[in-house]
Amino acid sequence: MLLFCPVNGHTREVARAGALKFVLTQGVLSRLLVFISIFLVAPHIPLPRPEKPDFRPSFSWSQMNLWDGKWYEKIVTTGYEYRPDGREHDITFFPLYPGLIWLVMRTGLGFAAAGTIISNIAFFGALFLLYQRTAEHHGNSAAQWAVAAMSWFPLSVLCSATYSESVFLLLTLAFLQAFEKEHYWLATVLAALVGICRVPGITIVPTVLIVAFFKRLPWRAYLPALSACLALGGFMAFQGFRFHDPLAFVHEQANWSQLTVSNILSKFYLPNNLFRILAGPAAVLLIWAVRGKLCRLDLLYAGFSLAIILYTMRLGSVDRYVSGIGSMFVAAGLWLSQRPRLANVAIAISAAALSFESFAWAWDHFLG
Repeated sequence: MLLFCPVNGHTREVARAGALKFVLTQGVLSRLLVFISIFLVAPHIPLPRPEKPDFRPSFSWSQMNLWDGKWYEKIVTTGYEYRPDGREHDITFFPLYPGLIWLVMRTGLGFAAAGTIISNIAFFGALFLLYQRTAEHHGNSAAQWAVAAMSWFPLSVLCSATYSESVFLLLTLAFLQAFEKEHYWLATVLAALVGICRVPGITIVPTVLIVAFFKRLPWRAYLPALSACLALGGFMAFQGFRFHDPLAFVHEQANWSQLTVSNILSKFYLPNNLFRILAGPAAVLLIWAVRGKLCRLDLLYAGFSLAIILYTMRLGSVDRYVSGIGSMFVAAGLWLSQRPRLANVAIAISAAALSFESFAWAWDHFLG
């Protein structure tokens, strides 16, 4: 049996100690693979980008602060900046994650260290909530496979970098749990945080409204939808006051360079391009395959999130956006638990891809 392979089990009781041990094992082993690939392997195998022929991996916190992380660092150090000049600006990035980093930096840590620590702590928290949520609905076996799928997912390398992925996963999974358990005041606070973390967070609004309406929940169940809208509205008000454009974060999207269909299809044979091509359709097929077994909350949240991803057609980041849907891993755990032999192969391939993506990250290649 593979070291990262879950054991079988069908009980619906969540053994907290056992769950924590399993989550820590999967999380620690997968992070070890990520950091070994970045800090020990990559420096000895050159893979430079043509645009940066002199770039070399470094054994420092800054190695985890590339691409989007640089934009977050700019927000933390100099604040938001935007002009309608057709160039890329940082207003597309929502304020929660840089705000958290700013707070941790008050302890004396640098940006890269603070961001990396926040991301990794949030990742482990997300893994535990994923286990808990999946086990309550589908049993321990499905929960273990769900955690394995998230831990070894190729782009989970970003959950250890200065990206907002892990914080978003943690908050959305916490929100789904709180709302389902009818802790509406807690869900309201979490919804507001989700609303200012990433654009896809707005998908919790239609999810809440539909579930609350058809289940005839009390008026308090509608508060999370309101708080998410108010939080996003607050960010829009800031943009209107500061830049005279409350939709600056939307208008700015057009200025960011995108990989076109022809760009990706012309080099479909490359592992990362092939994964980008397959990620969207595979996610849709996965949700469709387990639609009758997923709870309504997970099904709607995943469905609305996928709809936004497919609507925007940001092909260079499809796999990354899919990896930010917590309910997708609930579905993956459920599907994999019914096919243990195939699941072992899938996780092994995913782990190999995670090592490759980590290696590519070390050489400053775009991952999504």
